[in-house]
Amino acid sequence: MDERIDQWMETITNALFCIVFFFCIPYFIYLLWQCI
Repeated sequence: MDERIDQWMETITNALFCIVFFFCIPYFIYLLWQCI
């Protein structure tokens, strides 16, 4: 039971990290492009 929860937490953390990464990087590039 605990192993399954740990695996889910790891999967969810990785998914959230990927979502944040793919959404923030283009937004950050967009902001930098506006400043130039």
